[in-house]
Amino acid sequence: MPFERTTQFLSRRHLPHLQAVGKTLFVTYTTEKRRVLPSLARDLALVHCVAQHGKRIYLHVAVIMPDHIHLLFDALDDPSGNPYRLPEIMRQIKGSSSRAINLILARQKRSGTTSLSITYSAPTKTFDPQRNTFFRTQ
Repeated sequence: MPFERTTQFLSRRHLPHLQAVGKTLFVTYTTEKRRVLPSLARDLALVHCVAQHGKRIYLHVAVIMPDHIHLLFDALDDPSGNPYRLPEIMRQIKGSSSRAINLILARQKRSGTTSLSITYSAPTKTFDPQRNTFFRTQ
């Protein structure tokens, strides 16, 4: 039985992770404390997952649930011919979607809807209606 080529990377947790080259990956990630996202936030999450199709991943399916997301995809090759690593892929998807979701939730908070925290961090921004702009808050 031939050995598969793998990419090894460290994570924030205790064990190293292995990513088999040329294999389909199944990834699940959740909101902080499994809080339920409103439908508009789920739509934004889907848009950001699909946006990576053809760039870093070949997306087979994305399932957006109220408090978590499932992705089934193949990692595409970067310009040097190596597959994109899972942390890079997830940082791109989760980072861009969390920024968009946090912006929309900040707007909804002003109209009475409670804000939800996402498991991935993003700079906090507040919308100023008088200036029609966002500003970063500490």
